[in-house]
Amino acid sequence: MVVLFWAAWCTPSGKAIKELDKTYEDFKKAGIEVLAISVDQDAGVASNYVKVNKIQCPTMQDAKGKISAGYGIREIPAVYVIDKQGKIRRFYKDFPGAKKLLEEAKTLT
Repeated sequence: MVVLFWAAWCTPSGKAIKELDKTYEDFKKAGIEVLAISVDQDAGVASNYVKVNKIQCPTMQDAKGKISAGYGIREIPAVYVIDKQGKIRRFYKDFPGAKKLLEEAKTLT
């Protein structure tokens, strides 16, 4: 599984979610789950961003910051690669690129 923490107001995050979304079908074909978690405090802002940019990968809101706090997120974009047993295998403080994430996640399936 690949989990991206992002926000609509963050330009690098916007690039990350768009790139991840463009390759979402490749992740699905490889049996790898993708989840993009918005840390925007206004859930409407993130929802609008997803709608306007036609993001197809699964997204969820963390407007209160509980999920991101649990993962120790202090900067975005941030990415976790998690294996099928739920163990965190890799953490990136920045978006390393969808191709790299896909190849890395494939080694865990």
